[in-house]
Amino acid sequence: MTLKADSVPRIKILLSNILLTYPVNVCRKEIIEPIMAKLEASGNSLAAAALLQREIVDYSVIMLNSKIPAKPLKKLMLICAQRRPIWKLAISAIELTDANFSVTFINQPCNMMVWCGLVEKYLNTDCIVFQEDVWRERKPANTPSIR
Repeated sequence: MTLKADSVPRIKILLSNILLTYPVNVCRKEIIEPIMAKLEASGNSLAAAALLQREIVDYSVIMLNSKIPAKPLKKLMLICAQRRPIWKLAISAIELTDANFSVTFINQPCNMMVWCGLVEKYLNTDCIVFQEDVWRERKPANTPSIR
């Protein structure tokens, strides 16, 4: 992909068109993941991958903040506790918003005990820990469980 002066508006239009036309999970699997994989594999396309990622995050924030519910939405905190590209978390947040949740997403890798402490402060909010791989960290015996 070659970056040009009009790349950002074109990426924004393309992204919003596909996400408004097709279900988010189909967009992720069939369009966004293959494009990101191709861009990230090519050292010459890392800037294009960064621009696409930024547009995905921007789009998801707009979607999260623009939904006007008929009734109060159930609050949900979506946390990525491992180092993963933020665009994956943003797409998941859109899917959860489409499922009528009010989503806050956090992309900050850290110790599970820190996340448990954060969740305890937000007792009226459910929490989902976003993870793609097998969790390998051992759980200490006195670790509180996440609901």
